[in-house]
Amino acid sequence: MFYEYAIDPQLLAEPATSEALVRDLANNDHRLIAGPERPWRREGYTQLKKSNLSDVKRRTLTNHLNKVKFTRRLDKARHPNEPLLDFFLREHQSQPYTAIMSEQPDETDSIFKFSELLGRQPPGWKEHSSTTIVNNPVALFELVRPLLLLSKQIDIVDPYLSFFQPSWLRYQPFLNLLFSNSDSYCLGRGIDTVRLHTSMYYESMEHLLKKLREEGFATGVTVKVSHWPVEEMHDRFLITEIGALQVGSGFGLDPEKKREINVFRASKETATSQRSKIQGTPVLTYTSKA
Repeated sequence: MFYEYAIDPQLLAEPATSEALVRDLANNDHRLIAGPERPWRREGYTQLKKSNLSDVKRRTLTNHLNKVKFTRRLDKARHPNEPLLDFFLREHQSQPYTAIMSEQPDETDSIFKFSELLGRQPPGWKEHSSTTIVNNPVALFELVRPLLLLSKQIDIVDPYLSFFQPSWLRYQPFLNLLFSNSDSYCLGRGIDTVRLHTSMYYESMEHLLKKLREEGFATGVTVKVSHWPVEEMHDRFLITEIGALQVGSGFGLDPEKKREINVFRASKETATSQRSKIQGTPVLTYTSKA
């Protein structure tokens, strides 16, 4: 529900293309521009100056462009003076994007042309902010995986998350998938910590977490658990520095009770609000290091 697009900055040189593209990106939080951010912005602003837009319109588009979110692709992976489109095509072979967008010809059919979006759109370009999936951990993980692959900081918020049985049996399958794939997150660089937030049991569940770790849970990843007052935590979210997804019935999946679950892409305002809630001081917190 979040997608990474490698966009050729030369698209901004054409007045009709630049205005439509920049507004599309600025008004749709789920569309992320593939980094490296600094050289892309430098080239993008250069191309905007080449366009025949008025000074007022160019300043407006520049302000919109300043709000667009980038992913964590590293400039050091690019060859010296390598054109960004060439870098995108090469990088796509090892760490694929959702799509590459340009007006340049492409023999491999990897490029989507912005001028032909009405006939051929890249995946996720016109996606709704909510979806319904079958109630099982694999389906949920596959839905959130694109966001995890781009993210460095991951918080799981669920007021009913518990390491006590029988509740843990409902949470374990999804969390096992989440942790076992952690090496692939942050564009293949991996992550070292996941934070879990709950309102269950003000007394510590640290001894249960320790036992689970001894049994192989979350191997190689530090797990930080925070307990919050129940009145401060109601909804269930997966939150990263990029955005947030709300899982209607939570991460404790029980197909026997409910065959389908609803997942919503949180607005920028909601994601910011939920992120700020977990920046405070919890009732209790403890860490199980990798």
